[in-house]
Amino acid sequence: TLFRSQQLREKPSDDLESNTFFDPRVPITPAQRPKRTFKFHDKGKFEKIAQRLRTKTQLEKLQAEISQAAKRTGIHASTKLALIAPKKELKEGDIPEVEWWDSYIIPTGIELSEEALSKRNDFFGITNLVEHPAQLNPPVDTDSPVTLGVYLTKKEQKKLRRQTRRSEEH
Repeated sequence: TLFRSQQLREKPSDDLESNTFFDPRVPITPAQRPKRTFKFHDKGKFEKIAQRLRTKTQLEKLQAEISQAAKRTGIHASTKLALIAPKKELKEGDIPEVEWWDSYIIPTGIELSEEALSKRNDFFGITNLVEHPAQLNPPVDTDSPVTLGVYLTKKEQKKLRRQTRRSEEH
């Protein structure tokens, strides 16, 4: 590459000068690449994308948990309720006509008055039966205090081993 750049800097050879198309006033410069400039992303672009992905996976995880719990307890209607999402976006502070969890039960086109809502026959999934979810124990006992393991020296370990062996023999 060094040899080639030297050739380009030197005057053109005689065969070029004899060419009728050659103009000595035009300098021969080597082809140069345009320098790359930085292309910056808008501030917070990737944070927004990551947050959207986090909320989406959290929603899917929550729906999966609800459907698994419903399958274990035998509640099938609640699995359908868990999969319902709000249909239209509301601005902050706006109160929807019907909450998304009620939209599955209340049929579309019904007027939202107390008289119309008091008729239970029109609603899907409402019966006189009460479904009680299975009582699950918490994953961690909060009553038992947390104890740390005791580390003994070699001498103490040998002594303890001897004592337990003696007590087992007698």
